[in-house]
Amino acid sequence: MLTAFRGSRLAIAMCLMVAGLLSSARFAEAAPKCDAGGCWEYKLVCRTDTGTCTSKLVYVPTARPDKAIPGKTNAARTRAEHVCVSVADRARVDCTGDLRGRWSTSHQCFLRRPPTIPPKPDPVWKGHKDGTVMICTPYGYSFTGWRRAREETQLIWVPPGIPPTVQIDPEQLARQAIAQMRLLPPPIGIAPKPTPVTNEGFVRLPVWMWMAQVNERTWGPISRTASIPGLSVTATAKVSRVAWSMGDGGQVACATPGTPFDPAGGVRPSPDCGYQYERTSASQHNGHYTVTARAEWTVAWRSTLGETGTISLPLSSSVSIKIGELRPVLVDPGR
Repeated sequence: MLTAFRGSRLAIAMCLMVAGLLSSARFAEAAPKCDAGGCWEYKLVCRTDTGTCTSKLVYVPTARPDKAIPGKTNAARTRAEHVCVSVADRARVDCTGDLRGRWSTSHQCFLRRPPTIPPKPDPVWKGHKDGTVMICTPYGYSFTGWRRAREETQLIWVPPGIPPTVQIDPEQLARQAIAQMRLLPPPIGIAPKPTPVTNEGFVRLPVWMWMAQVNERTWGPISRTASIPGLSVTATAKVSRVAWSMGDGGQVACATPGTPFDPAGGVRPSPDCGYQYERTSASQHNGHYTVTARAEWTVAWRSTLGETGTISLPLSSSVSIKIGELRPVLVDPGR
């Protein structure tokens, strides 16, 4: 009996020792395991059917100073990823969590911008006047309600610059993407021809307006992407309409690039973007009307964290045209 009891105690001790080793191994897994080629890191894997998230150990190669090959680019280069750690789960997590936001080590949750920020008298600001308010989603939280109540998503106050990455306004990246587009002001096509090669037009006769060049930089659509570590914003721009100011107080809004004038078609109104003057340009500066075309660009942007927005961007250009008046000439039919 005593021998059996001692054997049981030994078995229990061995079980406790194994459990301790497993526990120690779990702590060890949270620490980086690296070799000359890279490191083993935990990646967050979420199931769309259940909404649960688990961490998976994967090997991430470390960036190497690869030698450039003449005539080829080193597109296959990799870089060492920034390490983010969940203290409560003793595991590494992705620094970005798709729609959950970007991981904040100091707050131990994913931070993302809320649809609307509460006013500063709201208790969530805790009396602070600086910083901002973010949505805090803990590691492993499921949008179907899985995990414990202490880990529910909530609004929190975030001091300025902690962490710096979550303070980036995605609209700033959207404007960087717009700058990459190098959008052009509208290239004006108009009949009668503008100065310096003026082909005089006349009152009550059709004036045609159109875009002399139609491409992605003058009409769209055109898309570009701007990125920082953990966040990318893709912006797509296109012209919604061209507002024409004709110089005599008249306005024309055209939803199309317009139709170029063809003299072979004779005197007829433009099918989609035209005008008629009711008085000459003789009283105007230099005897010409200044015609301005304002292309109204609409830029829709979306971030990799699900944030969206639109930016209006008007671009204008001008030309001058001369409008005269047709005068009847009397002809003696006897001659």
